Parts: sequence; structure tokens; C-alpha cells
Amino acid sequence: MSVNGKSDQAHLNFKGQKPQTKPATKKQRADSNNSSNTSMEELTNIHTQLEAMTNGISELREGLKSMLKREEIEKLIKNTVSTIMKKIEESMLKQIENEVKNRTNTFKEQIAGLEIENGQLKQTIVLQYHKINN
Repeated sequence: MSVNGKSDQAHLNFKGQKPQTKPATKKQRADSNNSSNTSMEELTNIHTQLEAMTNGISELREGLKSMLKREEIEKLIKNTVSTIMKKIEESMLKQIENEVKNRTNTFKEQIAGLEIENGQLKQTIVLQYHKINN
């Protein structure tokens, strides 16, 4: 206190309104046994869910490992198409070769027939020539 009997403390001079505050919520004390049982059940449920998620992720990883990548699919398609094209080409070549052989044989037979006919005609001409000249 000061000499004149008043306190040395300054007076608070607050003008305006007091800010709004939320009323304090009191936590109720639960039975500690019931609370720990509920917490353990929640932890067990969370643990079970985490295990299921982990298993699901592991299965997805294995599935992804076994899936073909785009490049692998393209390579597989190219190889398949190439194999099919080679088989078609071989088949076509065999067909062409067979057709060429058949036609060649036909031509050879026709030529042989014409050679025989030509020989016969020569003999006929020679005979006719000798008849005329004798």
C-alpha cells in the first residue's frame, strides 16, 4: 500500500464485451474395468482389420506380380502373329510348289505327246517325199 492508503496496483480499465467462451465439459469417470475392456476390444478390432488389410495388400501384390505387363502382352502378340504368319507362308509355299509340279508334269506330258506327234509327222513327210521322188 502507498502512503495515502490506496493500493499501488493499477486499476484495470476494460472496455467492450467479454469474448464468448465455451462452457467447460466435464469428463465423467467411467468404471476403469469397463473402460479398459472397451479399449481392448477396440484395439483387437483395429488389429483384426489391419491384418485383413495387410493380407489383402499381399494378395494384390502377388496378383500384380503375376499380371502381364503391356510390353509383355505386345511381345506375346507379335510372337504369336509371327508364328502364324510363318505357318501360313510355309503352307502357301507348299501349295504353290505342288501346283507348279502339277503344271510342270502336265506340260512335260503335253511336250512328250507333241514330240511323238512331231516324229510321226516327220516320218509321214519323209515317206510322202520318197513316194513323190521315186
